[in-house]
Amino acid sequence: MFSIFLATISGVFVILSMITNANLAKRVGVFQSALVNYSMGLTGITILMIFFGNTQDLNFGYLTEIPIWAFGGGLVGAMIVASSNVVIPKIPALYTTLLFFVGQIIAGLTIDFFKFGNIPSMKLVGGSLVLAGMLYNIYVDQQNEKDNKKENDMEEAAAILEV
Repeated sequence: MFSIFLATISGVFVILSMITNANLAKRVGVFQSALVNYSMGLTGITILMIFFGNTQDLNFGYLTEIPIWAFGGGLVGAMIVASSNVVIPKIPALYTTLLFFVGQIIAGLTIDFFKFGNIPSMKLVGGSLVLAGMLYNIYVDQQNEKDNKKENDMEEAAAILEV
């Protein structure tokens, strides 16, 4: 149960981080914001390691035994931060979250296919439903935006005629 709670809280932190970084990117730049993000992350995790007393395991000698591809997570994370810094100001946070989710489903299905040789059909159906719901919501938002514009145009025309 704690794992479910922690995963949910992590999801909240992800979107808060994305929004915060996108706002910073508007002020200092996309890549500069990503650099600040990772610098703050390094500072924060260092403080937590000291606080929890995990510094005795800080031995960099074993790093040469780890395959080079295993260090790609940091690079991928930096790409995620930089791309979300570009995307967040342009589309609503909900759509960004759902698009990230759809991307994760596609990646998960692809990994499952290459790892296990099949694609779980219910996961494919679930991902398709999320995508369909999001596309419908975008359509509804666009229709509402058109209706609001027409209403505003009519009010402006009425105001001009009253003069």
